[in-house]
Amino acid sequence: MTLDRPWLLSTARAERDALGRTVQYTPPDAWDAESPSAGWRTRDIVSHLAAADVAAAAVIGDEEPSELEEFRKSLAGAPFALDEFNRWTVERRADRPVFSVAREWGGAADLFLARASRVSPEDWGSRQVPWVAGDLGVSYLIQSRVMEWYLHGEDILAAGDNPPRLEHPPIFCVNDLAVGSRSPASRSGSSSVASGRVRGIAGSARGRRPPRARPPMR
Repeated sequence: MTLDRPWLLSTARAERDALGRTVQYTPPDAWDAESPSAGWRTRDIVSHLAAADVAAAAVIGDEEPSELEEFRKSLAGAPFALDEFNRWTVERRADRPVFSVAREWGGAADLFLARASRVSPEDWGSRQVPWVAGDLGVSYLIQSRVMEWYLHGEDILAAGDNPPRLEHPPIFCVNDLAVGSRSPASRSGSSSVASGRVRGIAGSARGRRPPRARPPMR
């Protein structure tokens, strides 16, 4: 089953805005510090998100993800590796000012959400788009972006010595993708550690608990 369309779209909008506030209020000296994502500075997380959301906005708008295709061509026949693509996109943005990259991410995320909102209720459960591990349902693509925004937002909060955000809707999206292997998103590896990440975030929050209400599903 896919998550209810209005609920997921509103959750995605709220999570994009929450990550924007996290970026806005991160202390300047935190950007060049090592992040909880091994091997990345905090600023590199924003670069990773920018590249991913530029590609997501393209595919959901039936456009070619130009940066992804450029990387594929550079492989000269070698197999695609997601970790290598992530490293490549981060390195391309390494010398840009962090807020320039943040604006790239924010614009791409907004475009992605605008295009996602145009997916009709009739197409919600059936339309698929090309993604890094194969074709992916649009609802799962949206849900996977919420997962990335939430988990990497927590990385940025931790790097800036800010408290975690224990909010039910994004945590539900993360855990829903992490349970089982019912979609390409959960087979890609990105959600295989998601449930454990959420438990770690919750454990650092000193007893705060998210609400238990579940969204409707269809």
